[in-house]
Amino acid sequence: MNRNIHSFLSYCANRPKYLLPVALIVVSFFALNSYSLDTITLKNGEIFTGVFDSFKNGRFYFTPSSGAQLNQLSAQVVSLIMDPMAEVSVKLRGQSKKNVTNFTCYKNGEFVFCQDGTESAIAKFQVTTIEIGMDFKRAMTHQQQLNQQAQQTNTDIEKAIKKGMINIVHFHAIGETFDAASRAASTRSANYIGGLQHRNKNKLNIITITLDNWTDPAAVKYGIISVPQFWFYKKSGKLSTKLIERFTSADIDKALYSAQK
Repeated sequence: MNRNIHSFLSYCANRPKYLLPVALIVVSFFALNSYSLDTITLKNGEIFTGVFDSFKNGRFYFTPSSGAQLNQLSAQVVSLIMDPMAEVSVKLRGQSKKNVTNFTCYKNGEFVFCQDGTESAIAKFQVTTIEIGMDFKRAMTHQQQLNQQAQQTNTDIEKAIKKGMINIVHFHAIGETFDAASRAASTRSANYIGGLQHRNKNKLNIITITLDNWTDPAAVKYGIISVPQFWFYKKSGKLSTKLIERFTSADIDKALYSAQK
């Protein structure tokens, strides 16, 4: 095992799992009005800006700001720059456990991870999967902002639901009436669900209803007294699960699995 991989695994094994730096949380709140803009460069000279979704089985999955999701073999990718860097779960070849770290870029056939200002470069053949989780540092993507703007006035869930697809209704807090923690949790969860949508080949219909305050027509109509909330609907259109108090990635995955049954 080379020194970079050993150092990487050692840090992941010993890093605190229960505490987020205060400075990180504060910066995240101020970043909520921005959006992530990663850049991928291909060997054919094409350059795309958008959002990195995942790396799996030697392929990069990347959603441009406009257009369909890219699915590129690593041999076709020159570089990937994460802006800002993302907290990810990484699985290395020969390792059964996933490790949580910060992903900064891919260049010269290596993935570069960063912890406490120290970078570790891992060769691409050593990495089997990279998945973005629910990350405070990465604000809402550009496409999610566009979707949100398009659906902001849509308060009729029944009309927005698409039969034959799993539907997820997201009541999203954007107004200053809501505390910063609620807005951050809403954005963080939305990013994770957006990733699920791509990994499920866009078979999920995400309905975002933005709320400016508690007297917003949608909040009154649907009895919303806490935000964010995520309502999961089966393909039949039947309500399956409401996530109201907990929004961890495990909670969301469980609710999605229930809706798919």
